[in-house]
Amino acid sequence: MSSIPMPEGLALYLRKITPSSHGSPAALAKRFDDHGAKWVAIGGPWHDEKHRRFGLMNSVDTCKRYADAFFARDILPFIWGYPWIGHEERFADDMDRCAGEYNLGLLDPELGSNPIRATGGPGKARADAHATKLVDLMAERFAGGVVGLSTFGSGVRMRWFPLNAFTRALARRFPRRTFIGGQTYTDDGVIDRSIADFVGCIEKVGGGLRNVALVPNFGTYAKAGKKPDGKTRYRSKTPAEQDAHFLEFIDENEPVTAMIGWAENFMTPALWRSFAKMAERMERGACSLPRS
Repeated sequence: MSSIPMPEGLALYLRKITPSSHGSPAALAKRFDDHGAKWVAIGGPWHDEKHRRFGLMNSVDTCKRYADAFFARDILPFIWGYPWIGHEERFADDMDRCAGEYNLGLLDPELGSNPIRATGGPGKARADAHATKLVDLMAERFAGGVVGLSTFGSGVRMRWFPLNAFTRALARRFPRRTFIGGQTYTDDGVIDRSIADFVGCIEKVGGGLRNVALVPNFGTYAKAGKKPDGKTRYRSKTPAEQDAHFLEFIDENEPVTAMIGWAENFMTPALWRSFAKMAERMERGACSLPRS
């Protein structure tokens, strides 16, 4: 790719891809294109030392075939991955192999960036060093590309999470080619606060919104009570819930030019229609209205 633009408009995360549920690369790319998607995040490496899992959500070949199909329809194919502290080299290598020629990456650092949740001292210093090292390695492998970050919607307020370190490193290594955003999937009441917090982080350590873009995360699912084992049950949002959820991102003081949703596996025909309606609104600038 000779010139890589920043993501704009709507996207969805893709987890494990199977032909039986997703169709061929061409068919899946057409579905996204038909509903106005402008970019996509394909699952790559998933590193989880706690459960001794260091593999790929989708093989390198699968990532390439589906990325090629999306790119053929002018949909930017990002690779997203879940990193773990202490395994930065392997993670960056896996991201590079999955992304191939596209050099488009989305980091999803969460618990693995500071498993002991240290808010200070050596533990927090190690988490900050992990963030810096990981971004430095990504910059070596994704030279000239775009690398963003998605994490907890309340990440700014979670003192143990190295968000400032990640943002500072991304701003330094990917100036004007990076973005960050919070995962506000189910609780509409926190969307305003999360966006304001992430904008504050960008202004504080990222050099401002001209240097680091804001890309919030929306949700396509809702919580549906508890399973017999006590774990949370999830279901697809209803069309009314999805429409109301999207409206929360329109009523903002800060412009939102790109968003990504978790996740494609919750999409239904009705939610695809809601997605298409929001994609059209974003293209008309509904999320970029000037402040009142």
